[in-house]
Amino acid sequence: MRTNLKKIVGIDVSKLTIDVYDGRNYYHFTNNYVGFKQLLKQTKGHYVMEATGSYHVQLASYIFDKGYDISVVNPLSVKRFSQMKFIRAKTDKQDAAMIYEYAQINNLQLWEAPKDYIVKIKQIFTATDLMLKHRSSYNNQMEAFAQMKVVEQQVVASIQEQLATLNTSIKMLEDKAKQLVLENAKELYQKLTTIPSIGSKTAMMLIAITNEFKNFSNSKQLSSYVGICPRIYQSGTSVNGKGRICKMGMGQMRKTLFMASLSASRYNAACQQMFDRLVEKGKPKKVALVAVMNKLIKQAFAIGTKLENYNEEKFNL
Repeated sequence: MRTNLKKIVGIDVSKLTIDVYDGRNYYHFTNNYVGFKQLLKQTKGHYVMEATGSYHVQLASYIFDKGYDISVVNPLSVKRFSQMKFIRAKTDKQDAAMIYEYAQINNLQLWEAPKDYIVKIKQIFTATDLMLKHRSSYNNQMEAFAQMKVVEQQVVASIQEQLATLNTSIKMLEDKAKQLVLENAKELYQKLTTIPSIGSKTAMMLIAITNEFKNFSNSKQLSSYVGICPRIYQSGTSVNGKGRICKMGMGQMRKTLFMASLSASRYNAACQQMFDRLVEKGKPKKVALVAVMNKLIKQAFAIGTKLENYNEEKFNL
């Protein structure tokens, strides 16, 4: 059932164009400042768009800076909504209308433009993640060469040179990320790092992906965004599949949290108790570590929103 209590403007964003539907009319604009001005001139309401990589960022920031309500929704949610309605056609115009309908019947969270330093930190971690993958590939190749009888030394020297450059660049960028955090969110960073097993990198990534914990209402939303919420696969007596985490989130953050969970299962009292209890019940260690990851998210969310130091007695309760 659709309600028209909200004046919604649905926007489908692509690399070069934006298609718009406001419940009555369709519009088509260029994805640049000329198109943005025309959009705000010809439409008014609560603007809603999908998160589309980097294509939506300029438009969302422009609308936000002009003082209008803007929401950026998960494209997977809109896709599932479209499937539920048995919509088979997929055009930019149809997508704008579907975003409009989705927004009419769902609670929308207002989008807030991230600060410049957060955008920079995200760029740094995207770059370093790519560099780490390259470094891993080079290291694997060097290990393979070590097993060979004949090796071209010029190839080895070239790879070693690349590894040295990567190591220098990764260190430089990680230092820059920490500098940006200390200049802009020092107190929040220091509070987060009081949590046992939450190190510098984990704290910085949490600050960046949560926009200083302003983009999520509770820790469960954050867990879903990261992609560590358990998904149960059961129905009646015939379907009893294995429960798995829903990996529909940030793989980079998951990797970092998983490494933190290995330490937390030993040195974070609340996490250690949970890990030991689950293992004693016969749960696989990986399952127990996912539970620890969720526990760390809850601790980080509590500390990040309340800006208080970690208290072991309080969190054990």
